[in-house]
Amino acid sequence: MDNITTIDEWKNILEKSKNDVQIVYKHSNTCAVCTNIQDLLNSVLNDDKLKHKIYKVIVHDNRDVSDQIEKDLALKHESPQLILIKNTEVLYFANHYDINIQDILDYI
Repeated sequence: MDNITTIDEWKNILEKSKNDVQIVYKHSNTCAVCTNIQDLLNSVLNDDKLKHKIYKVIVHDNRDVSDQIEKDLALKHESPQLILIKNTEVLYFANHYDINIQDILDYI
């Protein structure tokens, strides 16, 4: 996973969504559910089931980025939160234990 640490990085990812689905994961280091979901996502990436890069926002460290994502996508912030973006719009999102790898694979 690549970290998003600036609004410019976020805007670049949003722009890239015009050509291909982009995956953004919002994470909190103080949340046990986030740790479990991150482990799940890492296992999928390590098994090569998912060919797309996942971009991670560590919310406590990059609140401005998280807030900008919420504003640009008109999507209420939660963490953990997984967002698939296509053509600068939300294609799919899930929060907490609703995050499901098969749902993600079905969309990309």
